[in-house]
Amino acid sequence: MSTPPVSTLPVSTPPVDSSPGVADRPPRRDRHERPPDLIYGLDDRPPLAHLILLGAQHVAVICPYLVFVALIAQASGASAAVASHAVGLGMIAIAFATLLQAHRLGPVGSGYLAPPVVSAIYFASALHAAQRGGLGLVCGMVAFAGVVEALFAWGLPRMRRVFPPVVSGFIVIAVGVELGLIGLRGFLGVSDLHDPHLPAHIAAAGLTLAVMVGLGVWGKGLPRLLCGLIGLAFGMAVAVGVGMVTSKEAAIIGSRPWFELPDPRFLSYRFAPSWMVPFAIAALASGLRATGVITTAQKINDASWRWPDLNNIRSGVLADGIACFLGGCVATPGISAAPSLVGIQKVTGATSRYIAYAIAGWLLLFACVPKVGAALLALPIPIVGAALVFNGASMLVGGIQIVMSRPMTMRNTFIVGISLLFALSRRVYPEFFALLPSWSNAFTDSMLSIAVVVCVLLNLVFL
Repeated sequence: MSTPPVSTLPVSTPPVDSSPGVADRPPRRDRHERPPDLIYGLDDRPPLAHLILLGAQHVAVICPYLVFVALIAQASGASAAVASHAVGLGMIAIAFATLLQAHRLGPVGSGYLAPPVVSAIYFASALHAAQRGGLGLVCGMVAFAGVVEALFAWGLPRMRRVFPPVVSGFIVIAVGVELGLIGLRGFLGVSDLHDPHLPAHIAAAGLTLAVMVGLGVWGKGLPRLLCGLIGLAFGMAVAVGVGMVTSKEAAIIGSRPWFELPDPRFLSYRFAPSWMVPFAIAALASGLRATGVITTAQKINDASWRWPDLNNIRSGVLADGIACFLGGCVATPGISAAPSLVGIQKVTGATSRYIAYAIAGWLLLFACVPKVGAALLALPIPIVGAALVFNGASMLVGGIQIVMSRPMTMRNTFIVGISLLFALSRRVYPEFFALLPSWSNAFTDSMLSIAVVVCVLLNLVFL
């Protein structure tokens, strides 16, 4: 769905910012020069009609990512009603996070329009946690990850050498690869290769991916911006046509009311020390992504921009960590600033922080429409798989662009090459990792965990 280069469900794929997120030296600047191509700058207040439409455009990109909430709820064994309520609560959390980021409240918030989405970075860890410990474990560990990201924000200005572009970019590459492989499993129907309807399901997934890619490459204007959402809608229509959506699922959508406040009574919280490392690693990756998003927002809003403002970035990443913590409190598996949404601002020339109010208003409205959550729950696995492949491919290339924003020295070559091979070994040789002692699972349970550990260690060796 985003797909953004560094994101999470399929959405549009605007040009990816290749900034490392943390520059070699921070600036000290008090004045910004307004870029000539901005229609509505940071402090401008668009007319009400334009404000409503600009907010709706952002929400159209945010909504496909909410599939992650539905998938995690399903993996935990929750009922359709609980999953629908979780989606509604996720919308409320994103609305609050959007406003928090757009306004500076002391040391919190960058002051830029940088709306978040439900991040793919947390998906693998949250999925495993949901399967083994239910939604309560997901809630507790995602809230823990938010605390880790907030702590990372405070130390960010002192960590520039530990997380250079080659490290932050490779982490994005690892997220893209893992997300894409999860998507391919659903796309190809690997879990049920003897299903007589498998060819039709693969064909439906292929058509869905083709629409997303086609609009992303050849589309113009709004169709290109909303290529992920349009592709999902098309895939859902094809799925209904070939019988992938059962009458039971259609009945569930029909049975959900048009208006109902999300019910939080299903929420519970568990904390398991054995899950600390994978969620801390995801928090680190999320913080690095937020760093890149805020850097991009600085560039879009300042024609004379030369260096990232690290103090402002720290405030933005701190807001991102608080948003992740609050998301964990309402069963939303990881909220993080979205590069695709900042990319939309560059394309449209509208960066006004007042748009945050319109985004929040739309999300609060949809949070009270349970049919939205029910429709996301009814998406067939092959269609969701196509969306994850689309998203993962964009993130993979986005990470490559970040890595290549600096010369590929012999040092960087070995950091990327060795880390990538060790990360891929998790999928290629699962029998080896099954023999490792249980205490090592925190570091080896996913490709992302292995990628971050090996990449950071190699960078420290070469410092």
